[in-house]
Amino acid sequence: MPQAKTIAIVNATGRQAASLIRVAAAVGYAVRAQVHTLEGVIPEELGSLPNVTLFQGALLNNVGLMNTLFEGATHAFINTTSQAGDEVAIGRALADAAKRAGTVQHYVYSSMPDHSIYNPAWISLPLWSCKFAVENYVRQLGLPATFVYAGIYNNNFTSLPYPLFCMELTAGGGFEWRSPFLPDIPLPWLDAEHDVGPTVLQLFKDGPKRWNGDRIALAFETLTPRQVCAAFTRALQRPCRYIWCPKVEIKVSIPSGYREQLEGIEILFGQMKAPYFPNPEFNNPPQLSSSEKMISLEPGPDGVVPLPVVEEARSLWEGWRSMEEYAREAFPVEEEANGLDWMLKNTMADIGDDQVPLLERVEMPEKPQFPKELEREITLLQDEFADAQIEHMRVGVNLMRPVYAKRNEMIASKLQDRDFWPRVFSNLPAEVDEFILPSDSEIFNTCLKNLNIERIGINEKGEGEPRSLRFTFEFDASENNVWFENAKLVKDFHWRRELKFTASGKRRVWEGLVSEPVRIQWKKDMDPTHGLLDAACDLADAEKAFLKKEKKEKLSEDERMNLPEFEKSVEVAAKVEAETGPDNEGEEDGDEDDISPAGLSFFAWFGYRGADVSEKESQAARKEDKETTEKMRKGEKIPGEDDDEEDDEDEDEEDSLAIAEIFPDGQNIAIAFGEEVWPEALQCYGKLAFSSLWYVDSIPLTKDIVDSYMVPDDFDDFEDLDVEEMEALIGEDEEEEKEEKEDRPRKKAKKA
Repeated sequence: MPQAKTIAIVNATGRQAASLIRVAAAVGYAVRAQVHTLEGVIPEELGSLPNVTLFQGALLNNVGLMNTLFEGATHAFINTTSQAGDEVAIGRALADAAKRAGTVQHYVYSSMPDHSIYNPAWISLPLWSCKFAVENYVRQLGLPATFVYAGIYNNNFTSLPYPLFCMELTAGGGFEWRSPFLPDIPLPWLDAEHDVGPTVLQLFKDGPKRWNGDRIALAFETLTPRQVCAAFTRALQRPCRYIWCPKVEIKVSIPSGYREQLEGIEILFGQMKAPYFPNPEFNNPPQLSSSEKMISLEPGPDGVVPLPVVEEARSLWEGWRSMEEYAREAFPVEEEANGLDWMLKNTMADIGDDQVPLLERVEMPEKPQFPKELEREITLLQDEFADAQIEHMRVGVNLMRPVYAKRNEMIASKLQDRDFWPRVFSNLPAEVDEFILPSDSEIFNTCLKNLNIERIGINEKGEGEPRSLRFTFEFDASENNVWFENAKLVKDFHWRRELKFTASGKRRVWEGLVSEPVRIQWKKDMDPTHGLLDAACDLADAEKAFLKKEKKEKLSEDERMNLPEFEKSVEVAAKVEAETGPDNEGEEDGDEDDISPAGLSFFAWFGYRGADVSEKESQAARKEDKETTEKMRKGEKIPGEDDDEEDDEDEDEEDSLAIAEIFPDGQNIAIAFGEEVWPEALQCYGKLAFSSLWYVDSIPLTKDIVDSYMVPDDFDDFEDLDVEEMEALIGEDEEEEKEEKEDRPRKKAKKA
């Protein structure tokens, strides 16, 4: 006599099905589940649960097993994979068996979209289009059915070299994730093992009266790849960086069919920028009845507000596990189960010698003592090197100007509409990328039209200071720019030198980039700097007004600090740091250099000032420096030169401008742009745009091309295998894979 509630389940060792079996058995449901084998950790665990009966056997052309599976079943959860053969044939046969049984009251099928249905320019993914075909067949049968669409599993991440979701362990103990998913486009996520079971069980409890015919997105968070890595960083207290790669890195043997799926992902999401779920119903708030409560989409730990696609899943299951919680609690456990031990190495002492910096492994001798004459010789030679490097830069400026002009013309005429600068900004150097918030990336991806960097200190004769820079950002100023009104932002950086003497007469030289804040006309409530940039601009304006009123050339430290705008600037900075900065509780004073820049918008960089050094002061310092160099060559006594350089900190006057600085790393960012991003922009774009074999813009996406992505009948799939099956596939002999490729050539789209 069957129990009142019996669930028929297939592919029981998969993450979705196993999650449901564990929860359903715990609350008293009877479970009749199909498995491919009874051997292994997961089948043994599931078979030991109360009220669970496992049926071993293949599904393809096995009507007898299907009829047995649905005997007395009142509910069904069907998540098929192609590993057993033709997934469409299996899916249809299972639906027919459920229909024949006559007892199934609610049929939940795990489906996925066929993107080509929603946009003919998009391609179909082979592992997804077959599921969509089965979904349509279930609808035609008239079964009382609901269709769940699973987001990306958090559980896909591993430091093992599997493709697409490999969190590669770096030498320094951190992680890097490389994939073709664009860095700042949100993706749907869920912890499949933790959250699928309770969600599907709630669907069964509500019944087809509530959910018949509906599609439900099984996704509880929408995070960009950068935000995923930020969650891992917070959870593991290890740096995790996202690197966009147009091609999926394949380091292990994989079935050719899965390779086709990966190639499709490269195109659909990396090049075509298609949404993960194109279904219109997933991109609008759900229509709930008057008795149902709307789930508030609260920001996550990093302030990210999820997209509406998560609302129905959250209304069904409020105990979902976030990416950060998964990374902290589950990821290390899963990694250790896979034989990895990085989570046990929490200190540099635990890491192998080959991963520890040389200076930390080798005991260095004490600081050498040099005679005064040798110290001078070293200093003079260092100055010669520096002068030669500056002269090299100076000569190169005019040589490069016509080349940059030609490149600018090409970008404006041929590449601007092909996302030139947004693509370059997607792979910025690490020292710049860490300051790019998701909101900043959205601005650049949506509105940045052009960027130009000039060495403004060099005239046509090749004379002047080559390190001074001018940045000109051009933005879309139409209604598409919801953030600010400016069509152009220009920020100048001038290389200046300053000479000071301490109270004890010691000589101090500073040189670097100085700048003026650039005001941005933010639209209402759209300032990503949270008022920091406006405060910096207000202070600069107040200083100019004070100097004009007092007829002075320079403010003293006290005069600046007595300005109301100075106090306001410091207050705003403290408030923003408290609201958006990292948690620094427990850090000792003096550890500021170790503080993460997380939470500081790149647009605060437009408020960078550096030091308060005028060109007049800089020229005087250069002149004095030349005179000092000549005296050193002659062996004369230099004022302020002293062997004792210990602890002069108390003698230095408090730097009020440094206190009010809103972007201390502004100079480093400017130099990185000038020396790395700007010179290498075309190479970077070419690498990102053309490293794939696909040239989508030049291919007419015909039906033949779309059909070439349909799954072969004998395809073996990675997506939902259990651990033993995954290891078996990964361990296939290379020669066997080679023979398989020769027997069945891959289908690929051809250039028109």
